[in-house]
Amino acid sequence: MPWTQFDDHFADSEGALVAGVEACGLHLWATCWCAAHLRDGHVPAVMVKRWLAACHDEHGAELVARLIEAELWERTEDSGYRLLDFLKQNRSRAQVEADRDRKQAAGKKGGRVNAERNRNARSRPQTSKPNAAQDGHREADDDHMRNV
Repeated sequence: MPWTQFDDHFADSEGALVAGVEACGLHLWATCWCAAHLRDGHVPAVMVKRWLAACHDEHGAELVARLIEAELWERTEDSGYRLLDFLKQNRSRAQVEADRDRKQAAGKKGGRVNAERNRNARSRPQTSKPNAAQDGHREADDDHMRNV
């Protein structure tokens, strides 16, 4: 699962100060959604409307306008929004999918190696029995434990 990150100086950035705390909350929500859905920073307008409706925020249009004014977001041609710094701080869809493919291939390779190792272990005949000296030590250890 992808994760998202923010610059630890975001709260002191010009964009955050211009947008304000409420708008930055919407920005955080959108950033997390973009990371989870591999959207490369693109948010459909319908999602923004849904989030604002869930919050019962009657000032939603104002929050979006503040994010655009603060140059954190911009409108897209398809009536959605693009988070301007998303790909500067987060992995793209292509990067996440490449990581997943690489890890999946490594897991398959490891699984094949383990399967071959197990197959070889099962097909190996028992080469020797424990020697008498080892048996004697085991019996002595067993006797000692009974007496404790």
